[in-house]
Amino acid sequence: MRRLLVSGILSLLLFGMTGCVTSNLTQRAAHVRVTSDPEEVASCRFIKIIHQRALMPGLMHDTREVASRKLQEQAAGLGGNVVLVVGESGTATSGTALVGRVYACP
Repeated sequence: MRRLLVSGILSLLLFGMTGCVTSNLTQRAAHVRVTSDPEEVASCRFIKIIHQRALMPGLMHDTREVASRKLQEQAAGLGGNVVLVVGESGTATSGTALVGRVYACP
């Protein structure tokens, strides 16, 4: 019984922390758009290739969202306003890794 209670509490904490991590973007990063359509960056200035990873085994949807938000934060720090996702990998046990190209678009 005690083991079940501890497992339940840990699960609630994990899901609670996941919500906090995925919902808090800086104001600047909130203006960075993430896309997989190369046409959206055709008239933009390339800045840099970036990589981000999120590790929350078993929560693939959440890890992609976290990795995407990390890309937004990193791109904002580089002066970009669009990230073109050019690579993605991951499994339910390894989390999600994203590769993106940062652009400054008009």
